[in-house]
Amino acid sequence: MQSFSSVNKSDRKPAVRSGNPSAILLFSGLISLLLLLGGCAMIGPDYVTPAAAEPEKWLQEQDPKIESKDANFSQWWSVFNDPVLNTLVESAYQQNLPLQISGLRVLEARAQLGIAIGFQYPQTQQVNADGSANQLSKNAPNSVNSDRYFYNYQSTFDAAWELDIWGKFRRAVQTGVANLEASIADYDDVLVALVAEVARSYIVLRTNEERLEVALQT
Repeated sequence: MQSFSSVNKSDRKPAVRSGNPSAILLFSGLISLLLLLGGCAMIGPDYVTPAAAEPEKWLQEQDPKIESKDANFSQWWSVFNDPVLNTLVESAYQQNLPLQISGLRVLEARAQLGIAIGFQYPQTQQVNADGSANQLSKNAPNSVNSDRYFYNYQSTFDAAWELDIWGKFRRAVQTGVANLEASIADYDDVLVALVAEVARSYIVLRTNEERLEVALQT
């Protein structure tokens, strides 16, 4: 039998060496740095508003029918000085259902934006507090001269937070802002169309009444 001492040293397998701790720490630090740098960038290109040709001046600003350029055009129907028309416009503003729906969509978009902003912070928080009164049995060991009544209080806190490494939540906030602005623009569009239709219908009605009066006199 061949003894252990006679075994050729070249036949022995080299011992497995553990990695260098400094190299492992350096590698971990580089990975962490890359993750932090990646958190500064968001996935996808930034939105760029497309260029749209807009007139520099109002096409009818030189019209002699326009009395004042500083007039309040937000209530343009008031220039007719007709209290009935003013009342009709106010009633349509208060009672029109499509306009109310557009207003509710503005509130919905604002709430969704608030939710998107909230996701940038800890999403769930849980706080528990508990207290109980306890009483030791008179037969418990080592409790002859001790107080058998005592209170036990416990409180815990837990929070969950998903870090926005790739800009997921920041993109959601940008989308929420855009949706809110779009819903406000839709509301203004519905309001302008509503007031214009009320004024047009009223003017058509008054015009037909005048024509009927002339026809009767003729």
